[in-house]
Amino acid sequence: MLRSASSVISFKIGWWIVPDAKTPAAVRVTSFSLTYHAGAPRTVLHDLNLDIAPGTCTALVGESGSGKTTLGRAIAGRHPRTTTTEGSIQVSGRSAYMLQDAASALNPLRQVRWQLKQALKIRGVPRRELETRSLELLANVGVPEPAIIMTRYPHELSGGLAQRVLLASVLATEPDVLVADEPTSALDVTTQAKVMRLFRRIIEEQGLTLVLITHDLVAATLLADRVAVILDGAIVEESETATIIQSPTHTYTRALVAAATSTEILTLGDGTHEPS
Repeated sequence: MLRSASSVISFKIGWWIVPDAKTPAAVRVTSFSLTYHAGAPRTVLHDLNLDIAPGTCTALVGESGSGKTTLGRAIAGRHPRTTTTEGSIQVSGRSAYMLQDAASALNPLRQVRWQLKQALKIRGVPRRELETRSLELLANVGVPEPAIIMTRYPHELSGGLAQRVLLASVLATEPDVLVADEPTSALDVTTQAKVMRLFRRIIEEQGLTLVLITHDLVAATLLADRVAVILDGAIVEESETATIIQSPTHTYTRALVAAATSTEILTLGDGTHEPS
């Protein structure tokens, strides 16, 4: 595993094996189980199966302790050493993991410029190109006045701006698959929608495959093409987002949908992820 000095990003190149070309998938989870061995053995993921197509977003949705974060970390190759696994997870290309809270993920003692350059150095970008590439990364994620923001420290950024800087740092490693852990949970509703639209644009323009970890089904509808509902370490339902919202089959999924008010849940019949 390679990590930036700011501990923002980790990724593995060619982690496990590229999926079978006959049935292409950016991520393929096959009969995957995971057991913790810190103390008494405890199996937290049970015989999971999941395929994620390239250039799409799949949301892993569930309550705290459901296993969604453990699965996301396993996809990114970050499960603890005190675990054993059965089955397999195949990831095509390079994977990266985006931590939940940008304010704590970014190094508080370093300017934005340093954080981006560290990420670019991981990818072997020549020193003479670091400044230009850093500015381009910030512009790509919609940061206004990138040259000024480059000189700022994390505590000087708003929540939405810090999230964009963190995303720029992750994208600097040029991942094929990005696992984003609750990327909007600390943001207000308006900023959440803006960040979700940013993720959607990057997916469409760069062909990124996104695995979104969230407890919020409403947030998932803003971005995800498909939703996998996780309960007690098992995937109890997985389908297209519109199907999950309009025709949930599992009792737990129906409860999640019912918990979201009619004004929050999107009408997905027109195929858009944008809020009205």
